[in-house]
Amino acid sequence: MRNTQLLNDIASVIRSNPDHHDQNQWFDGRKSLVELNGKEFVCGTTQCIAGWAIALSENILEFTTDGALIVEDDSEAAGQRIISLATVQYEARDALGLNPNEALELFHAGVDTNKQYDWHSLLIDIAEGAPIALAMHENELMGWDDYEQD
Repeated sequence: MRNTQLLNDIASVIRSNPDHHDQNQWFDGRKSLVELNGKEFVCGTTQCIAGWAIALSENILEFTTDGALIVEDDSEAAGQRIISLATVQYEARDALGLNPNEALELFHAGVDTNKQYDWHSLLIDIAEGAPIALAMHENELMGWDDYEQD
């Protein structure tokens, strides 16, 4: 089941901090504060939707020099776990309640980095239950040739 609250939170952060969103960057390793609903979050200064899912759903303890994050995890013996570039898409997929195909469509959209997209509207549409590929088409992130309805 989709995590509509997290999708809406990411949409809010992207709308109010567009310079903190880049679909080609999961975290850039520098720390900054972003405010959401009166709470401050420490995050990389620019990140993709998957990066935002992690930043807003995990208690980040440390940024490592190789681009990974150490997050709090009471289920692990050490009380923490590492989220690396290799695992971020799976962690974010689970946090957002997406299936593997939905995560692939959303995180690896292959968008034109020189064009401005309305990511806020896209995420709101997805939170409201729209199929991701259809929401991407309706928000001009893909053409009809790219959209295949299940």
